[in-house]
Amino acid sequence: MRLSLRWKLVLGSLLVEVVMLSFLVSNSLRLNQTHMQQLVDLRLKEVSVLLNASIAPALAQEDYVAITDVFHASRSKDGIVYFLLYDTHQRLVAADGWEGAAPTALNQFYLPPSDTRIDTHVPVSLGGISYGELRFGVNTQFVKNARARLLDESVLIAAAEILLSLSLCWVLG
Repeated sequence: MRLSLRWKLVLGSLLVEVVMLSFLVSNSLRLNQTHMQQLVDLRLKEVSVLLNASIAPALAQEDYVAITDVFHASRSKDGIVYFLLYDTHQRLVAADGWEGAAPTALNQFYLPPSDTRIDTHVPVSLGGISYGELRFGVNTQFVKNARARLLDESVLIAAAEILLSLSLCWVLG
């Protein structure tokens, strides 16, 4: 079966649209991922500074109850999910939110990577003196959710645009 020139033009136009919309959706997802990662990095930097300021004096005084109170108040399901605080001898001195037995020494710390959590660490210091290291994990499920939502909406818009173009080409043809 041979296609008429009209249908060849319609199909050619739709092919160009599909390719260009695929590039557009891919680029949107890439930009979204880049900006979300920048947002997460900024959030980690801000939280790290605040955590150091709030627990360093207590760690210097070995006030672990105050540190645990800060951890408990700062932890949430959609934010910071766990805290592990190690002293200068790499011994665990405070923990909150860790599932199971926490690693008692810093050199025992291992956590498999997760696509919905970023694990990070920050030195705890006061007046230039190091008092230990804080390990904590931040929930990043919102990044995954934003990407999925952007993909769903972009595909829906692209499909509607292709159907509209096909209809318009058919009517004009």
